[in-house]
Amino acid sequence: MRYSIEYWFQDHKTGDKVIVKEPIFKFILKLIRHIPHPQFKTVRYYGIYAACDHKHKKAVRLKLSHQNKNRHDRPKHYRLSLIDTFGVDPLEYKADWYGRTIIFVNRFFPSSQMCSDCACINTITKDLTVREWDCPACGAHHDRDINSAINIKKELLRLLYA
Repeated sequence: MRYSIEYWFQDHKTGDKVIVKEPIFKFILKLIRHIPHPQFKTVRYYGIYAACDHKHKKAVRLKLSHQNKNRHDRPKHYRLSLIDTFGVDPLEYKADWYGRTIIFVNRFFPSSQMCSDCACINTITKDLTVREWDCPACGAHHDRDINSAINIKKELLRLLYA
């Protein structure tokens, strides 16, 4: 069974009312394309996304404060709710659109605990207050963040070419 949706819009050039009927999946993909990037500061205002100016921030905030009283109703995981509802992962869709590849590293991968030189796992670094540490096996000195970035890069390359 194929579902379709019918909607209309006003053409900006001619001013005519244009009626469009298309498959629901195609319509959903058009909606997903218009999801803004996280760095793009937006305000939900009359059903459209609008860039926020310094002048309008206060006025828009006042108008929206009455509408968004119950912020706990929103889903915690926006991406997962889109996948459940529409069956399309917005990250994969955007990556395909821009010709990029997405690789996910296991969330339990010990990137900050593993030595980037000899791959020895140091259990002392589970404490987040330890910012720098020396590897007990090879003696290399590591900064927690830089070491983690190197290990994640190595793991991504391993997953990409495995």
